[in-house]
Amino acid sequence: MKNGMRRAAMAAFIGGVGFFGCDNNASPNDGVEQTGLPSVVADADAEEVALVSVCDWAQSGDLLVMGSITSLRLEDGPVVGSRLVDGKEDLTPRGTCDGVIEGVLAIDLNVDETLWDADDAQPAHLTVYVGRDRWAMFNPMPVEQKSDGSIVWEDTNYGDVGQGLKPGQRVGLLAHAIDGMDRKGDAVETTQWSVLGEPLFVVDAEDRVVFQKHTGETGQGAPIDVKDLRWTALVDTVKDCGAVSEGAKARRATMDRMWGPASGRASAYRAGMCFEKEGASAARACEAAHDCPAGQRCQNGACK
Repeated sequence: MKNGMRRAAMAAFIGGVGFFGCDNNASPNDGVEQTGLPSVVADADAEEVALVSVCDWAQSGDLLVMGSITSLRLEDGPVVGSRLVDGKEDLTPRGTCDGVIEGVLAIDLNVDETLWDADDAQPAHLTVYVGRDRWAMFNPMPVEQKSDGSIVWEDTNYGDVGQGLKPGQRVGLLAHAIDGMDRKGDAVETTQWSVLGEPLFVVDAEDRVVFQKHTGETGQGAPIDVKDLRWTALVDTVKDCGAVSEGAKARRATMDRMWGPASGRASAYRAGMCFEKEGASAARACEAAHDCPAGQRCQNGACK
């Protein structure tokens, strides 16, 4: 894929699903400088998720950690497909693709602080997956270099551009435990981890917690009110959280429905996307999102 050709692709399953707060006029990240994170391109029709308390947010996931990125890669399996079966898109995770793959983003993390650990997993090293449908909303977006498998980050020319992730960078994330699968889409016994639709965050030079910035007509990316929130205060608050509340359980269910296994689309949380090729005689304007203008996606060979 040539640099500069990639364009923002809204997650194919979303149809207006995003991760935003209720106040569309003010962002908790307003006035806070972005520090090394991709922006998230917002859909004006996105479903809203209300801001919650720190404890409800932390305990709606399984692992709230801070650590250093050791490596980043786009894995080419498993994938779900754009091929049709009985007139419907085939969403069965698989390892084969006769076409163009936009893989799942894998982030390897050395964990140095754990704030919340629902099942006492205590990982020192963690691989967290960002499904293709989620990272397709990032600006810049990750692009694999076919020569060596490395990742470069390309401006999508859609919405405000942030910064690409890189090895050595210290980031925080709320991970969700998911049933594991291998690159062929087969189940494995090992628990795996996904961000689902959770935004990443960093701690800036003034100890402030800064989440990925959302751009577009709808809201912001922080699940909590982080205005003037310092890292030390976040750590202390999570440490004092009591039993998991009904609010945390409700938020977990919402995130699962929007971005997790309950969505029915593995590319939302663990898989990549296969854009199937058709016969050589077929007239197609595109094979994948990078072939389309900003704000459009490739559907059955046409930019829409």
